[in-house]
Amino acid sequence: MITKTSIAIDKFRSGDFKGSLALFQKFKIGISKDDQSCLRIAHEILAGQSLFYKQLSYDVDQIVDDAEIIITKYVNDYDNR
Repeated sequence: MITKTSIAIDKFRSGDFKGSLALFQKFKIGISKDDQSCLRIAHEILAGQSLFYKQLSYDVDQIVDDAEIIITKYVNDYDNR
């Protein structure tokens, strides 16, 4: 069965980080509130709002890297079920 989770994971594995992030940022189950926030901000950064977050003194590169780590962990945990 095709689910949003499987689509997001397939996008991530195929190298479409931005596309997978668009889906993962909406996930509520299995992702902490802090991680949800990080994914949402990373999605906004990649969608063209990086200057806004830089003005708020966010390290945009670190946030995107953290989002990738969160998704990688989620995918690995999903595979181990």
